[in-house]
Amino acid sequence: MHAAEVLCWNGYAQGLHSVYDPAQNAVDPKTRAAAWRVLAQIPGTDKKTRERYVLKMRDFALDTHGPNADFALESLAKMGYAGRDKPFVEAAKHGIPVMQILARWVLANSGKPEDEAYLARLLGLPEERMRAVTAYALRALKHLQPATVAHLQKRFRMESPDAPDRVFYITALYY
Repeated sequence: MHAAEVLCWNGYAQGLHSVYDPAQNAVDPKTRAAAWRVLAQIPGTDKKTRERYVLKMRDFALDTHGPNADFALESLAKMGYAGRDKPFVEAAKHGIPVMQILARWVLANSGKPEDEAYLARLLGLPEERMRAVTAYALRALKHLQPATVAHLQKRFRMESPDAPDRVFYITALYY
């Protein structure tokens, strides 16, 4: 899936549709979701078809407590979905840390500064890895508010110099 996405982004998507279209019928739900994620990104996919794949992913992600919840919600966020569906709003507020991050990423896709700030507040989580996942999510947003950039810079300076996930801060600040 990740390799297929890179092929899409770099203009080498020929043949991907024939590989991923049949995967929509796979027994494994993650395989189906990966297919929707790739198919939605193939250049030349019309808006209506792309929206159909995004909505399939949204429906898959609505089960925020299921075994594939984090994968589904991250995929939905990466697809740019910005809906305020009740399960996502609830996960953003009350979910386990990774689900709070991913749900807030979906909300932050709205482009509203308050949704971005809501996500950025999770840079204060106690777990180093969860702070890094928050930075990872922030780097995917198109334009960060100055207050978010300042917060990222502050948190980056506070992280251990040998922390393996510092790269997520760097990419968020300079991507």
